[in-house]
Amino acid sequence: MAGVELARLRPLSLEELGLVFDATDVPSTAGERPARGICNENILQLYVGDSPEANTADIADFLSDFLPNMKEIVGQE
Repeated sequence: MAGVELARLRPLSLEELGLVFDATDVPSTAGERPARGICNENILQLYVGDSPEANTADIADFLSDFLPNMKEIVGQE
């Protein structure tokens, strides 16, 4: 699972991260915790550029488990 690999960046003290990815098929987690305890608490902002997206609520819920202190997701301006 790519999210688990992303969360393993936790030893890095990054506060901002930029990635472009296809978020059109993010599973609804419905209260589940997909990260299984692996997270990066340092990242506060995620820049996603022009990543394709489908359901922003599902994306935010999914990512919040991996990046629990994230305050903002920024798309292409």
